[in-house]
Amino acid sequence: SRKNRDNRFERETLEFHQKVRAGYLDMASTDVERKWVVLDASQSAEIIAARAWNAIYDFLLSVLRAAHEE
Repeated sequence: SRKNRDNRFERETLEFHQKVRAGYLDMASTDVERKWVVLDASQSAEIIAARAWNAIYDFLLSVLRAAHEE
């Protein structure tokens, strides 16, 4: 049922979530194009939001610059 699908990740073990996190952190650290942003979720919501918006802004700015260079 849909309810069971909605909760399947929550039912996974801590080890599973740690492996998934490690995989994403590995991809982020080895990406030479710097397409990944890792945010420290232990910070306040305001700081996390500001850093996320800064990352989005930087990404959009790089896209606009690349389009302008073409």
